[in-house]
Amino acid sequence: MVFNAMNEVKMNAVPDSNDDAQFILSVGDNLYPMVDEAPTDEEFATVMTLFERAALKDTPVWAVRGNHDCYFEEDFEINKSKEYAQWNMPSLFYKREV
Repeated sequence: MVFNAMNEVKMNAVPDSNDDAQFILSVGDNLYPMVDEAPTDEEFATVMTLFERAALKDTPVWAVRGNHDCYFEEDFEINKSKEYAQWNMPSLFYKREV
């Protein structure tokens, strides 16, 4: 529901307005795998399908780790930046100015 609402807002946004998001900020707990310490590629692929909406599919996602993301391998989500052009987590700690 949330992603449908985000898509609807962006789709109906006046260009360059507050509703016309330039990026999505994911502030942690990006993935809740079935096995806390061992997320699968398939589980992450499922997360990425949430962004497969008309107005969101080309919007960059900038992500940071939350406490649940710390249960599994620390570079799992960083490595996903190499697989998914939309997903951006360049390192565990980074700065992005807008």
